[in-house]
Amino acid sequence: MDNLYPAQDVPEGETSVVMIIYDKSLEDLIFEEIRKYKSKHYQVILLSSENVGAMEHLCDDVIHVADGKVKHGSLTSGVPMLYAVERIVGILTKDEIEE
Repeated sequence: MDNLYPAQDVPEGETSVVMIIYDKSLEDLIFEEIRKYKSKHYQVILLSSENVGAMEHLCDDVIHVADGKVKHGSLTSGVPMLYAVERIVGILTKDEIEE
């Protein structure tokens, strides 16, 4: 049974991305959600303002958001978070985002 949102299987040749926001108090639930989506062939991107520890290795990517900045790998952006996240998702899925 899905606790939060039912995950549909991703058809072969298609890409679907789910973004999960990390909250330490919900770590067990988030772990199960990541496993659920990975089993359905989703790319999982975790948004966090803190260290997510070993959970980082379960995700395709982790985007750190803190102090108004978005950090992905060595890239740090001060632009509004939603815009930065949309651009990063576009790059990760190799889709072009219309501006």
